[in-house]
Amino acid sequence: MKKLFKNLFKEKGKKIKPYEERFFKNRIRNFFGYEDIMRLEITDIKFLKFKNKLQITITLLRPGLLIGEHGNTINGLIEYLSFLKKFPNIEISVKESRIWD
Repeated sequence: MKKLFKNLFKEKGKKIKPYEERFFKNRIRNFFGYEDIMRLEITDIKFLKFKNKLQITITLLRPGLLIGEHGNTINGLIEYLSFLKKFPNIEISVKESRIWD
């Protein structure tokens, strides 16, 4: 019974279309530039679309570089992506890739 209630109230996201995924990946690459992308060591980017927001999960080896000092870099990325596309609410989650576990 508890699982039923959890599933009823949990908001489920859908994957975005491949051309939208390419669009966002290219814009992230343009925002950082090639050298910074190599320095961040991004291993995976996943996108989930909800009713009124887009959730981006970025998995990388060096999350501190993506977040930036006082969160300036990640806030700039959110503003840049929300300005370009129809999603006014963009949420970025950062996960650290653990290659030695």
